[in-house]
Amino acid sequence: MDRDEELKFNDLSGRVITLSIRDSYISEKDLILGIADSVEFLRSVPDESVKLIVTSPPYNIGKVYEERAKLDEYLNYQREVARECHRILREDGNIAWEVGNYVYDSEIFLGYSPSGLGGADMGYTQC
Repeated sequence: MDRDEELKFNDLSGRVITLSIRDSYISEKDLILGIADSVEFLRSVPDESVKLIVTSPPYNIGKVYEERAKLDEYLNYQREVARECHRILREDGNIAWEVGNYVYDSEIFLGYSPSGLGGADMGYTQC
């Protein structure tokens, strides 16, 4: 279900930004909101073509809007997402990877960031 919507604001140069809601990448768009499986969508994006990635992966802590996976399956999937993000990110690009934590029985479980998913080998650091 691909559709394009024109946003009602301009960028700093005054240019109108077009938001594209898609299940695959298209290079002619300014801003894309992917609505497909993350890895499948990322695989449709050419190498080193994205300047900014903003993502908030599922926390895998049993929230009502997510299916909880086994921890090793979840981490393997997030590693694949991190690898694909690294592949498509331009050298001068940035990634904002929003993670959360979970408290259970007074113990805090920290969320995983690209640096904790093997991303340190890719040059990612945790802020």
